[in-house]
Amino acid sequence: MAQAVKSRRKDLIAQLTAIRIMKKEDLLQLSLSELEKEYRNIHPHCGVDSIRWIRKKL
Repeated sequence: MAQAVKSRRKDLIAQLTAIRIMKKEDLLQLSLSELEKEYRNIHPHCGVDSIRWIRKKL
C-alpha cells in the first residue's frame, strides 16, 4: 500500500512539474490527496465526468 502511494505521488509530481504549475520542492510537501486535487484543478479529463473508453469483446 505504501509503495502504491509513493508511486502515485511520484507520478502526480512529475505531471504537475511538466506543466509548470508549481515548483517540485513545493509539490513534495503536499499530501497525496492535495496533489490529486491540484491535478484535477488543471486537468479537465480526469474526474468523474471524464470520458471512459471501453473495449467491447467481439
